[in-house]
Amino acid sequence: MLLLLLTVLDCRDCQNLTRRLILTGLCLSTAGFVLGTSPDMMQIPDGLRFLFYLSGAPSMAFVWLFGFLVFEDGFKVQRWHVAAALLYVIPAVIICFIVGGAWPETPSISIIALNVYGIFLMLHLGYIITRGYHNDLVIRRRRIRFLFIGGLLSVGIMSSLAHIQVLPFSEVAMGWFETIAIFTLTVWAFLWLTRLDEGELMFMPASVAALPAAPSLQDPRDEALKSRLIMLMNEDQAYLEQGLTIRALAEKLKAPEHRLRHVINKGLGYRNFAGFLNHYRIGAIKAALADPEKANLPILTLAMDYGYNSLAPFNRAFREAEGMTPSEYRQSLI
Repeated sequence: MLLLLLTVLDCRDCQNLTRRLILTGLCLSTAGFVLGTSPDMMQIPDGLRFLFYLSGAPSMAFVWLFGFLVFEDGFKVQRWHVAAALLYVIPAVIICFIVGGAWPETPSISIIALNVYGIFLMLHLGYIITRGYHNDLVIRRRRIRFLFIGGLLSVGIMSSLAHIQVLPFSEVAMGWFETIAIFTLTVWAFLWLTRLDEGELMFMPASVAALPAAPSLQDPRDEALKSRLIMLMNEDQAYLEQGLTIRALAEKLKAPEHRLRHVINKGLGYRNFAGFLNHYRIGAIKAALADPEKANLPILTLAMDYGYNSLAPFNRAFREAEGMTPSEYRQSLI
């Protein structure tokens, strides 16, 4: 019922079609997986159980995509995401149709390959979640990154290992484990998601084009820190430092890191530290691109001068902010 409720809320409120498809697919495939692998005591007819089992085949691919939605701000599905997901979904559906919902006594090469690939997807998602930990300014999301890895990802990995008989679990024991674990994780996910604000619940991307409007901070100390932070960025141009981290910025301000995270997130409206830096860096680079005296400077030189370590992340941030590449932007000014 919780998965069905999440599906209804998603279809009602999420305006982005791609995000809606991922969330709906995750909820429905997870529900199908639970019902299709549920213990016999639930007395689901065999024909219906098989349909549930078949609909649950893509669940791990949807978990992988869902992790990007939750933990990667401004996530956009690329062709390689689709290809990687289909590389799991299509064989999974075919294998489930062939085996008919029953574990073979000896897993075939195709079953082993599919589950090994599923483990790879979970490990890749774990890497993505871990990589963004220090950059994350959303306190609740930052706290649950490792809980997500330890909970949902471990269930997926253990299930895959059991299917290829690396773990000595019987089909009945694994069915109970998966049912209880997924039910627990679903309740936790439902409670967590419903505590988030609308922007986070709908996974709305944060713009880096301009400083977003945000309410005043309640604590006067936070307001004072916010003023010092803006002064440091505008007057001292702290953003020019390559590899600037939020910890280093907190040291410059002689403020606790957790308080600075709170100020940037709640006082300035940013969900990640990179977006905050990009606001200042891209603004300065746009001014440089419009400066006739710097018309002959290479784009790479400008990117390095204004705090970027390489050209690729700068190009991505600039395109996200302006809808065009830096070269196209320079040409538009002529």
